[in-house]
Amino acid sequence: IQLCQTVKDVTVFGTASASKHATIKAMGCQHPIDYHTQDYVAEIRKISPAGVDIIMDPLNGEDSVRGYDLLKPLGRIIYFGQ
Repeated sequence: IQLCQTVKDVTVFGTASASKHATIKAMGCQHPIDYHTQDYVAEIRKISPAGVDIIMDPLNGEDSVRGYDLLKPLGRIIYFGQ
């Protein structure tokens, strides 16, 4: 979220458990999504039907592949962390 705030007019989606939504909203996330109870791909598509430019994925799990469908042409996924 902090890196995203360095870009003008950026929209930030954040996937986190519901208990963390207040924290990520306070940090600047406009659209928190509870990945335990919501399909994050469907929720992002509702708000941004054309997709997103960048996905920043710290988990690198098997679910990471689903993000490819959200990317706009020439979009990028950035994997970081473990």
